[in-house]
Amino acid sequence: MDPDAFEDTLDTQGANSAVSVRLPQGRYSFALGGGASAYVAVEVPASNIAFSINGTPAVPFTPAPDGTFRFRNEWERGHIQIASVFRNLGAQLPNGRRETVFGWGVNGTSGMKAYGKDNFVVQLAYGHGMSRYVGDTAPLNLDAAPKTPTDLALRALPLFAANGSYQHYWASQVRSNATFGFVQVQNTAFQPASTYHKGTYTSANLIWNVVASLDLGIEGIYGWVENKSGARANAPRLQFTGRYTFVKLHPTEK
Repeated sequence: MDPDAFEDTLDTQGANSAVSVRLPQGRYSFALGGGASAYVAVEVPASNIAFSINGTPAVPFTPAPDGTFRFRNEWERGHIQIASVFRNLGAQLPNGRRETVFGWGVNGTSGMKAYGKDNFVVQLAYGHGMSRYVGDTAPLNLDAAPKTPTDLALRALPLFAANGSYQHYWASQVRSNATFGFVQVQNTAFQPASTYHKGTYTSANLIWNVVASLDLGIEGIYGWVENKSGARANAPRLQFTGRYTFVKLHPTEK
């Protein structure tokens, strides 16, 4: 995760449980020496909050921009990175009362070379009121919610996310990624039974680098989700992909 959307890009075909949402920002970066660097930024804010009281929706607002900080250290075989975000979340209730709550999150990522050309990446994130930054929860308005039906003070919802991927080269032009991801949100007593609670994501693919700029692949994906009530659902799918880039990603081996 870094100020570039409080995230670290995973080399997979899909990683919905990763901290991976990019936002407009202003950033200052500086080198620390020895492969280390740091970044501070402010990002365009938005309180992803949605709830109604007696049929009348609350109106979200953002008193201040999101602030992020990142530390990254790189060396020959990989990198490690730690980032944080600090937020001010708000909602105006139908009676005109304005509620605010402090949100924060911490994300750690690492990418390493393994055997030969193989490599892996891992990511762990935890925070209160950071669902805006996670792929699965970003569109679900789960940054914060009232505590109970009678106590309408906002609570920044605790969230835990984990993601990992291993990339294996079967041959110089053929590779695979195996990915696992998990997200869980701690719900409040106010939220309805149908509210998202947790989800798991797995995928595996086979990619053929036909020529330097053309990749063709097939991927199997399986995910399942559980709501606050305990109701569960799953969704397997198979997809075919093709990608052509105008930047030479895979130099021709001599």
